[in-house]
Amino acid sequence: MKLQAFEINQNGKKFYLTFMNGRELYDKNKIKVDIWRKEEQDGYQRKPIQSRITQFTKFIAKSKGASPLSILLSVRKKINFETVKDNYGFLKIPDNESLWEVDGQHRLEGLRLAIEAGYTFCYDFTFPVIIMCPANWVDGNESDSRYLEAFQFFIINRTQKGLKADLVTQFLARLYKKEKFSELVQLPTSIIKDIEWKPKAVEVSDILNKSDSVWRGKIMAPNDTKGETLISQLSFTNSLKPILLHHNFEAHDGHDLAEFLKRYWDVIKKIIPNAFKLPKEFVLQKTTGPFVLHRIFPDVASYCENRKLTEENFYKVLSKLEEGLNDDFWSSEGVAGTAGTNQKAFAILEKKLRDELESTQKEIKPIKTFKL
Repeated sequence: MKLQAFEINQNGKKFYLTFMNGRELYDKNKIKVDIWRKEEQDGYQRKPIQSRITQFTKFIAKSKGASPLSILLSVRKKINFETVKDNYGFLKIPDNESLWEVDGQHRLEGLRLAIEAGYTFCYDFTFPVIIMCPANWVDGNESDSRYLEAFQFFIINRTQKGLKADLVTQFLARLYKKEKFSELVQLPTSIIKDIEWKPKAVEVSDILNKSDSVWRGKIMAPNDTKGETLISQLSFTNSLKPILLHHNFEAHDGHDLAEFLKRYWDVIKKIIPNAFKLPKEFVLQKTTGPFVLHRIFPDVASYCENRKLTEENFYKVLSKLEEGLNDDFWSSEGVAGTAGTNQKAFAILEKKLRDELESTQKEIKPIKTFKL
């Protein structure tokens, strides 16, 4: 095998930047993966995950997506690089020598699966490829090369940090606005997970964070410093899920929902003003408050008179929650403040408020399917 390549030197260790297409990468007899097994404990790769392989196949084959990231391969015996000019030339790999997958296993398997499924255009799908040759770095045997491969694999996977969830949420909102629905459904489910509600949640949180509401300047956007903020945008948007997926609210746009929530929280401020004057001494505007109070929002709305979500109607319902909406309950040392910040704790607090809500509204039949 003779490949056009650029030679890259890092601290005396040489790598070769080249490219290979689907025809060349399909050959499993030439390109192999060194999987760890009980009987082969010098292996270092995990078994490929079929769902990840299938997702990549769908991405490149059905939606015709692109994958600019390089594949890292390794040759365990010494190879020659024929220089043409500067650091450009030809890399010569003996036909009987294997190439070992160090990074990019699921992408390679996904490409092969696409070819096997009959997507013949994937034969010409070309990956940038980096080839390492540990045998050229040290005067050792094949076992040493194998170890250095494993070492690179370990470094790559231990130092690689996934995209922060708050940035994922922000980009999901942009993706939803930019792409056609027919295009989105072709993407892997791991990419478009929660797209039916998260973009709207981002819109609602942005509006509340900028409008004349109790949340103005209190929601920390991605990469912001904490400052006077009280809750991350990720937590706030996640807390909105029970509202945005509720059948009474899923048809409303972000502006309507932000207005409803502004009124809702303005009323809560009237009932517990100290929690907003001294927000750091309470958990009402920290993670606990939104997660719990947004869970009961659809129920509170269902008790509003004449189906109208006005401040006056919210007040009529919420002001009766004497046990669940007071300083003692929401202080950092109170029931909500000491309950914990996990979903189980939120569910317990939600039940307390929901039980009180139902007991104070016994004479009112809740509206289950209403329009606003």
